[in-house]
Amino acid sequence: MIPPCVELSAIRFLGYAASGHPQFRVGLSESGRAALRAFSINRVGSWIHLDLDGARLTSAFIGPALDLQEFTVSVDRPELSAKLHAIAQGLVTLPWLILGG
Repeated sequence: MIPPCVELSAIRFLGYAASGHPQFRVGLSESGRAALRAFSINRVGSWIHLDLDGARLTSAFIGPALDLQEFTVSVDRPELSAKLHAIAQGLVTLPWLILGG
């Protein structure tokens, strides 16, 4: 089975966390939010994960009204940070995130 994907609307560089790792704000498109809601409908009470290129960007607890519009990530992998910087600068098209539970 192919895992579902979530379309993004934007990625913005926010600066650096206290840990020194770069932080990004990741926004989901309307269709991405709809895909997330559809994926989580029978998974209330468990966790959902959003991955990019095999790296976990964030996890969220699935409640009855999960509607994740955007989230902030602190990235400790240099190759992933470089990719997110390129996306935030408009040098690379927005990727799709892979959903997993």
